[in-house]
Amino acid sequence: MIVYCNACPKGMGFWLPETNSRYYAATPADTPLLIYYVEALCVLAATSHCCAIMSPAQKLLVYTDNMNVVDIFSSLRCHPEFNNILRDAISTRVKADIDMRVLHVAGDMNGVADTISRQNFTLPHVFLAESQ
Repeated sequence: MIVYCNACPKGMGFWLPETNSRYYAATPADTPLLIYYVEALCVLAATSHCCAIMSPAQKLLVYTDNMNVVDIFSSLRCHPEFNNILRDAISTRVKADIDMRVLHVAGDMNGVADTISRQNFTLPHVFLAESQ
């Protein structure tokens, strides 16, 4: 399964191209102002959702346009304020028996997730049509 994630100060969104499913959540009010914290939180949300709907022993590929988040999930090392996010994502995927990778995608190739994170729910179909 492939999922694209993006976050902005007001919200976060992820997109599953296989089913064209789109998900949005407002950024929690008590969230630190670091954008890559919100990006990591979005990866956790996408991971939790995907692991809940996937069969064991499947593979999950998560794309984000934030290299800090890619580094956190690749190295499994982070600043203390990210520990809960990283621990919860890893625990979720281990319990579901899902192999997961987080990779970088250029911002201009992450258009659907970007528009969802900005609460633009009418524009993603344009990016979907262009990406096919």
